[in-house]
Amino acid sequence: KNISKKANYKIYSASGQLISSGIILNNKIDVSRLINGLYVIDIDDVKGTAQKKFIKE
Repeated sequence: KNISKKANYKIYSASGQLISSGIILNNKIDVSRLINGLYVIDIDDVKGTAQKKFIKE
């Protein structure tokens, strides 16, 4: 999905704990510090909020 230039994100663990949050730069989020596992990301921009699951391997 294309994200507007100013979008915020929040990453949650599978158990619902907030792990990370910030501003998306260049349509990329650095997840290198996350341990392997299942996460949920909320992306909030002017178009609305989207929520997706992803697996960090």
